[in-house]
This record gives sequence, structure tokens and C-alpha cells, in this order.
Amino acid sequence: MEVNKKQIDDIVKNLNSSLANVSSISGNIDERLKLNSTKVDEIIANLNKVSVNLEEMSFDLKQNPWKLLYKPKTR
Repeated sequence: MEVNKKQIDDIVKNLNSSLANVSSISGNIDERLKLNSTKVDEIIANLNKVSVNLEEMSFDLKQNPWKLLYKPKTR
């Protein structure tokens, strides 16, 4: 145990430093989310709309694969 005392002390010191960094990062993320919560909610809503649109488009293409190859006639 005495042989590894220095290494163990270094590990504990590095671990404490790492935990302080994680705490700082966590605080920064929390602050950003509070400041931008409306924007984050809008982004999530937009992603939901995109997901629905992609699902509808893929369903339509499965039913009508020719739409990938032909341009519809304009009137």
C-alpha cells in the first residue's frame, strides 16, 4: 500500500478535479436550458413535425414508388 500511495493520491486529486469540471459543465448546461427553454421547446416541436412529414412521405413513396422517377404534370 505504501508503494502505491503517491499514485492513489494522484488519482484522488485528478478525480476531484474531474468532478469539479463535470459540476461546472452541468451548471452551464442547466443555465443554458433555462435561458433557452422556449427555443428548445420550439426545436422539439419542429422535429416532431419533420418526423410526421417524413413518415407521411415514406408511406406515400411506398405506395407510389414511381413518384421518385417521374415529375408530375403541371396544369
